[in-house]
Amino acid sequence: MSGYGFVRKLGEGEQGQVVEVINYRDQKNYAAKQISLNLFSEKLFQRLQQLNHPNIVKVFQYEINSNSAYYLMELLHEQSLYNHLILFCISPVGFGLPPQE
Repeated sequence: MSGYGFVRKLGEGEQGQVVEVINYRDQKNYAAKQISLNLFSEKLFQRLQQLNHPNIVKVFQYEINSNSAYYLMELLHEQSLYNHLILFCISPVGFGLPPQE
């Protein structure tokens, strides 16, 4: 992504990979999810951007290059998303988001 530098790879899945990037201007770190263009949807991006819940990472912007799309997202510093879900989102009655405070 233009204006951002690669820090490290965070993970990879069927739809793409997630890397940590740093914004050269404000020196803040973010997560950038790379996906193939055939999976990208501007409508989905707009809906993701509208989500506002403390247990859902914020999606800030997207960028498209010749063969990929990137979502720029909030970076979870404390732990992986998997570990976060195990610790905070599994209740005796099953999976779910913890209540908002």
